[in-house]
Amino acid sequence: MKVDKKALVAGASGVVGRCLAEYLHSLDDWTVIGLSRQPPIGGNDVPRVDVDLSDRRDVQAKLGTQSDVTHIFYEARFDHVEGTPEPIDTNVAMFRNLIDTVVPIATNLVHVHTGSGHKNYGLHKGPARTPAREDAPRYPGPSFYYEQEDYIHALRMGQAWSWSSARPTGLCDTAPGITRSMISLICAYAAIRKELGLPFSFPGTEGNYHALYQCTEALQLAKATVWMATAPACANQDFNITNGDLFRWSNLWPKFADYFGMALGPVETVDLADYMADKEAVWQRVIEKHALIPQPLERVAMWSYWRHLWTPDWDIVSSMTKARQFGFHDIVDSEAMFFRMFDHFRAAKVFP
Repeated sequence: MKVDKKALVAGASGVVGRCLAEYLHSLDDWTVIGLSRQPPIGGNDVPRVDVDLSDRRDVQAKLGTQSDVTHIFYEARFDHVEGTPEPIDTNVAMFRNLIDTVVPIATNLVHVHTGSGHKNYGLHKGPARTPAREDAPRYPGPSFYYEQEDYIHALRMGQAWSWSSARPTGLCDTAPGITRSMISLICAYAAIRKELGLPFSFPGTEGNYHALYQCTEALQLAKATVWMATAPACANQDFNITNGDLFRWSNLWPKFADYFGMALGPVETVDLADYMADKEAVWQRVIEKHALIPQPLERVAMWSYWRHLWTPDWDIVSSMTKARQFGFHDIVDSEAMFFRMFDHFRAAKVFP
């Protein structure tokens, strides 16, 4: 076995970091260490350091000897309540604690990768020019992504190592225990509605139902991230990374209804956080009826996440042209991805 690259993956218990760490661990020429405060739910075989990135002393004590690191992948985010601003100072401090500890001692450092997203274009706030391109001006306003990127860009000047950044949209994965997940929301919503004898209505807005949208499977993002970190042409570049196709919920929702064995209902805009507040007893009936893994409803889906997914009335589309021009050609069929992930959770007895 040839091993010539050593990676630190920060945020190894989250959707992006976990998938990336597992993917790197499957490759013969990588040694991987995951960094997180807690192990990923369900566990995996990726070596891990239990470290609190917000505590500089803890970072220095546990990572201050990692002088043989060649790649740093930063996918960590501080916990926050969905729909509230993410704490910029804390997120920037976490990033700097890791970078300031490891970069000065990593004598063979090759690359630092940071995660980002379509928030760079302001698509989370309102309509913007689409398809969004990497050379578009930053959306005005504070962002820890901007501060992290600016810090690593300045630090790299005059150094031999390079940086890259990925901008995914609509992350999808089947990692256990992740509640901020559109797959979990769809499956749990369908189970509750079916148990109540109600049709599979779209809970978002009419405009969102017909707008263009795209997703990024976590494994697609992991493969693209490794490509960015190892392809010389990708040095000091940022890339939109999506599945490579587009869809409208209005085209997929009828097919989802058929999958769950439900009648299709009309658009029925409802605040899912409020709607699901009294549905625990219904969910427990679903668990008993289908012999599912026993767990409370709040542990299977973050209902407030619906606002981010299903209320924007505009197209959310990022261009993959740059990634393709630079050599990344992988494509994921988003429709097939949804059904594959529904099947996974059904087989795992998480959802019926």
